[in-house]
Amino acid sequence: MNELTRALEKAISSGDTDLVYTMVMQLKDSLTREKFLMTIQQLPVALSLYMQLCRLEDKTELKDMYEMLDRKGDKASVCVEMALDATAPQKRLDWLEEAKMLYTTGRHLFEAKVTDDQIKLLGHQKMLEGKLSSKFVGLPLSDTMYQV
Repeated sequence: MNELTRALEKAISSGDTDLVYTMVMQLKDSLTREKFLMTIQQLPVALSLYMQLCRLEDKTELKDMYEMLDRKGDKASVCVEMALDATAPQKRLDWLEEAKMLYTTGRHLFEAKVTDDQIKLLGHQKMLEGKLSSKFVGLPLSDTMYQV
């Protein structure tokens, strides 16, 4: 483990991001999840590159990283992204509820209010889909109003 950490440090000092990514992934494969997260947290460049990789490939891992770093606002933003990616309305609602709670506890009041408004819009859209035989969930507010 110690030699992999030193190799990662040397990769960072070389400035070769491909080499850093390779070493981060080797370190991840060789350590337990907890040890990996503790190790990478000590190396800001490696942490940043790993978080960029997670944003593209594994948003759940990114959400866990933000939890570990106690960055509630960033974690909530990932929840909003996951809500937007979700196809099922209930799953979307669940992600938005989690984001709203995280924004509120992190004292991001504007973001919490906007997320609450999105939750309300989603609820109204689901109700309209039940009453009218048209698709509303996922539409912007202006399109929803236009179709009504």
